[in-house]
Amino acid sequence: MTDVFNSLLPPEEDLEKHKKFSTGASKMQYFDDIIPFGEFECREALEREVKRHRYWKSKTVKKMNFDRIETSTSIHYTLESFTEARSTSDATEAANFAVMSEASSSLSAPLSPWDFEVLPNQLFVDQVRVFEMPGSSQINPCSACNSDGTIHCFHCRGYGTDKCSFCRGTGMKSGVAHPAVYTHPMIATFPHADLSRGYASSSTAMVRHGGSGSGSNSYGIGTPMHFMSKTGVPPPGIGTHDLCYMCHGRGIKECHHCKGGGKKPCTSCSGTGSVRNYTRIKVYFKVEKSEHYTESEIPEKLLFQAEGKRIFEEEQDYVLPVSRYPQEDVNNMSKQFCVQHLQKCMGVCRVIRQRHYMYAIPTSKVHFSLGNEKGIFYVYVEIASPRLGRFQAVPQKDPDESNPEWRITVNPAAELVGSPRLRTLIDRLYHHQKLLTDFDAKQILSALQCMDPTAELLLPLLTVLSNATAFPSNQLLMREFRLTNRIVEMLPDSKNWPRSTRVILLQCIANMAVSSENMDVIKHALNHIVSRLSSEDEMEVVVAMQALTNLSINIRKEQIPKFVPVIPHCLSRLWLRGEVNLNALRLLVNLSCCPDMVPYLLGNKSVSGLLRILDTDREEVLIRAITWILCTTSAVDALHLTYDRIAPHNLDPFHNPSHTLFFSLYGPKGREELEAQARQLTNHSNKDVASKSVRLLETLSNVPAFPAAGSHLNRL
Repeated sequence: MTDVFNSLLPPEEDLEKHKKFSTGASKMQYFDDIIPFGEFECREALEREVKRHRYWKSKTVKKMNFDRIETSTSIHYTLESFTEARSTSDATEAANFAVMSEASSSLSAPLSPWDFEVLPNQLFVDQVRVFEMPGSSQINPCSACNSDGTIHCFHCRGYGTDKCSFCRGTGMKSGVAHPAVYTHPMIATFPHADLSRGYASSSTAMVRHGGSGSGSNSYGIGTPMHFMSKTGVPPPGIGTHDLCYMCHGRGIKECHHCKGGGKKPCTSCSGTGSVRNYTRIKVYFKVEKSEHYTESEIPEKLLFQAEGKRIFEEEQDYVLPVSRYPQEDVNNMSKQFCVQHLQKCMGVCRVIRQRHYMYAIPTSKVHFSLGNEKGIFYVYVEIASPRLGRFQAVPQKDPDESNPEWRITVNPAAELVGSPRLRTLIDRLYHHQKLLTDFDAKQILSALQCMDPTAELLLPLLTVLSNATAFPSNQLLMREFRLTNRIVEMLPDSKNWPRSTRVILLQCIANMAVSSENMDVIKHALNHIVSRLSSEDEMEVVVAMQALTNLSINIRKEQIPKFVPVIPHCLSRLWLRGEVNLNALRLLVNLSCCPDMVPYLLGNKSVSGLLRILDTDREEVLIRAITWILCTTSAVDALHLTYDRIAPHNLDPFHNPSHTLFFSLYGPKGREELEAQARQLTNHSNKDVASKSVRLLETLSNVPAFPAAGSHLNRL
């Protein structure tokens, strides 16, 4: 099943409607009256503000005289368009023969995805609906297993057996000495055994009788069962009570992947041999919103927090611009917004509903005198605020008293931190609302600028922000309101933060790096992200690798020195607890896609068992492993790389070429094993794996053989 959807053009009738309503103006519009603030309201608001922040003592406020009050009104105009866009995607799933009749009786006439009516759950709320397109279902043979229903088990190579995890292949109970430890110290650890007879998870050799699938007649070399097969009697001093109670001395057990059968059900068709192909329709309901504030002495960022009085509201299928409001600025912006919304939607989506409304925010500029001091403060929507909402030097005592004290009042946005309002915002964004609004972004930015790293709400706030990055519209909003910049600025100071907060901050950056538009901002955090690869916290290392994977999609030439220290960390973590580390493999694929990075990559120290990454039944690992080696080999072929060009980047202290990744892949032994693995994968059920294996063999034929040992002496 693919997650790539193809956008669809809206029907022609919607385009005609858009063109029809792109011009025109409404004739019948009514606006409520606006009541400005008087002296009583201003003084009452000031007294409430004094009680909250203690700018002055109460007796100081009573002595204050209002010399002059200048009233004005700021108009907040908003236009919202609720739009619908659709896209389709081809999907595949295992066939359910219960719906076979439905597939055969599907509609014969081709239908357009716009022919089906889909109603939103709620108007003017962003939402996404995904459903199957009726009449598009078909039953086809499974190409992954050739309709057989089973696939080869690569974990046990089709033999149905694996090393016993209780005795680790020795056949003996824990704590009992192995009977052949003194006579054969290499028991169960043959490093150069025939790989066609070994375990998938180790290089232990086995003896099998009766061909594949005969698990009951198989045993590991050096186990008690091996001795009994040679001598007919148990090893001296060993009884049945000393044998492993799980494998009974054989050192092997049934493969848990295929349950001993050597084959396992096909993951594509779930063992049915058939798949169902159908078309998915994805419907996007989105709110396009435009806002405008008329000119005011109050900064716009403070007006965002003011609700004001709603003096006008209209909702229609298509609204016409405001044309009869006394302030011409509002009329012009309304007309501009209406045209912009319809032009933006034309040919992309269709408009379901539109609404626009106006809020009046009364403001008063109060000139006051207090003793010999004169000053100004503003009142808007019953909120007293220091001038410009930033800071203000105010007296703590009556100016007539001696030695007056002064205090600086910081940004009132700090009041948001720890308040019930912030908790409500976090709860709403986490449980109910997935898409951010302009007001939400401004509140989050204010909280992040003022919040202490040890604050209780910092972790849930960053979690909400990390989840919000999954939507492209949220990413755009974060860039516009500089939330992305703020997250990057917090990273250098987060080394001593609590572990969970430190990890979720790094996760935010990893998610933001998915958007290519954020690269110019996030590139400044590259050095700090690379330093996190040395962390002792495994989770922090994993998230750092995810961030670097997203950042390495398009590596610029000046960024190469910053990515070079990443390579040893990736190679050292390629194998994690006996399994392939998928995060390290993803990052290596991206690094190898940059040709200028390949010489640095091949000069690094290799890891043991490198080519075992191709011996796996996990397709997600196999496709990335073969892609990594193919990209690296293609760069070697295109750049005509030899060891002479790799040598300056050799990190071995003694510059031994056999310790490099270049030798492990293209040395005599490594190349032979790589070609053998690639030939075997050319018959893989996954077409992508098979085609890339063929390309790998073709590219390898163009790479010159590694020079034999001592060939450099020929120049003497």
